[in-house]
Amino acid sequence: MCVTGFSCSGSEAHLGNCSSAQPVNCSSGEQLYITCSGIFNPAHSSIRLVGSGGDCAGRLEVFHSGSWGTVCDDSWNIEDVQVVCRQLQCGEALSTHIPAWFGPGIGSIWLNEVECEGNETSLWNCRFQLCEEGECGHHEDVGIVCSGTV
Repeated sequence: MCVTGFSCSGSEAHLGNCSSAQPVNCSSGEQLYITCSGIFNPAHSSIRLVGSGGDCAGRLEVFHSGSWGTVCDDSWNIEDVQVVCRQLQCGEALSTHIPAWFGPGIGSIWLNEVECEGNETSLWNCRFQLCEEGECGHHEDVGIVCSGTV
């Protein structure tokens, strides 16, 4: 089985939200494959803190390209922590623990050279670079502590 007849406007969150999708029998020769450009879309990204047993301290991870990855400590400072604490509704920034204070992550290292002014409401409003392969290691993963206990 496959689905055909999609009519999408481009603003749908999921392909299943498009109209006119109908299941039909398809042969393997009729399969559609797509390739995405890989452009970073902060609107579809999230952040979390892991490795501390609480929600307001831990290793910073970001969701990008369908998986969670870490943030490299290059240029990381307390202003960056303040923005993350604000975004997670975890109070004030208490400290930045680098490198890998809450243990090294696994998988991708997504962000590098994060530079926040400290007043942004989201990490995605700060300047950053996507980390290139081999540029950082998990021994450089950012860890933070916020004042809250969410």
